[in-house]
Amino acid sequence: MGEMIELPRVKELKASIERLRQSVAEAICTKEYLLHVKGRAIEMNYCLAFYDQEIAILEARYRTLVLARERERILAGKTTAGKIAEAQMDEILAQWEGELARKKALLAEARTWKAWPAAKEKELNGLMILIIKARHPDLNPEHGDEKFMEKAVEAFREGDEKALKELLNEAKREASQSPPERLLKEEKRLEYLLLGYIKKVIAIKQRPPFTAAFYLEGEGRKARWEELERERQRAEKAQEKEKAALENAPEEANLRGKRPREKKR
Repeated sequence: MGEMIELPRVKELKASIERLRQSVAEAICTKEYLLHVKGRAIEMNYCLAFYDQEIAILEARYRTLVLARERERILAGKTTAGKIAEAQMDEILAQWEGELARKKALLAEARTWKAWPAAKEKELNGLMILIIKARHPDLNPEHGDEKFMEKAVEAFREGDEKALKELLNEAKREASQSPPERLLKEEKRLEYLLLGYIKKVIAIKQRPPFTAAFYLEGEGRKARWEELERERQRAEKAQEKEKAALENAPEEANLRGKRPREKKR
C-alpha cells in the first residue's frame, strides 16, 4: 500500500498547532525566567546595594517603638486602658519583627547568591523550552507532570545546564508521541493559552522587582543611598528622643499621680 496523503487542511492545522506550542512554550519560559532568574537577580542586587541601610532604619524604628511601649506602660500603669494600649503595641512590634526578619533573610540570601551564567542564557532557555513542550501540564493536559516541571524550574533557576539536559532526556523518553485527535479544538485551546501567558508576562513586568524603584544605576543609585542615609539619621534621632522621654517617664508618672483631682461643681 502507498503512503496516505494528508489533506492540506490537516497539514495546515498541524503546522499551526506546532507553531502555537512553540509560542506557548516560549511564553511560559519567559514567565519562569522573569520570576526566577531576571526578577531574582534584580532583587538580589537591590538587597546587596541597599538592605544594610534599610535594616538599620527598621531596627532604629523598632527600638523606638520598644521604648515607646515601655514609656506608655509606666505612664498608664496597670489600668485597663494601659493594658489595651500595651497589647496593641505588642501587635505592632510583632509586625515590625516579621519585616526585619524577612529583610535580614533576603540579605543573607543575596550574600550567598550567584548570578545566572549570562553566556549560557540562550542555551538554558532553549533547554527549558523543550522541556516545557514535552511535559508542561498546560501544553500536555493528559501527559503533563507538575512535579517534573518543579524540578525543571529549580534547575533553570540555578542555571544548572547538566540537570536540565538530564530532565530533557527523561522528558523525551516519557513524552507521548500521539498527535491531538481534534485539531481544531487543540488549535483554539492553544490560542487561548498563549493569550493567557502573554497577559501573565505583561503583569509580571508591571510589578516589583520590575518597577523603576529597583532599576537604579549611577546617579539614581547614589540618590537612593543618600535618601536612605537621611532616613536612617531621622530614625536614630527619633530613637534618642524616645529614649530621653522614657528616662523621664517615672517622674512624669509621679507628677500625674500627685495632681489634685478637679472638684466637682
